[in-house]
Amino acid sequence: MSDRPQHGGVARLDFAAGTLILNGIPVSKLDDWFGKSFWVIDARIGAARCDAIRYSQVITELQRRRIRFDDNVASWKEVRWKAEELHDLRPEQLQAVDAWMETGQSGCIVMPTGTG
Repeated sequence: MSDRPQHGGVARLDFAAGTLILNGIPVSKLDDWFGKSFWVIDARIGAARCDAIRYSQVITELQRRRIRFDDNVASWKEVRWKAEELHDLRPEQLQAVDAWMETGQSGCIVMPTGTG
């Protein structure tokens, strides 16, 4: 069986209610590529679903396998904030930002109240 998507040769990746929805790739392929517990088959819509926090993993794997897909998840818009004069970050804040950068800028930085 080919790794190519079904339904006209292009898979479709969408976002809904905090999850990713992937259409057009056989479940057996997804299980092989991501593991059996990564995707859940949503029988209501006939598609695979996983937590949206896994977006970068999904994109990376589909691109690595050269799978053609329509990415309907990302609709980035440029944001311009008014420049503010801020104090320098404290060492623990810099450490948190550095750790976030090292993990691919994924997730959020959570620090106790009062840490800035």
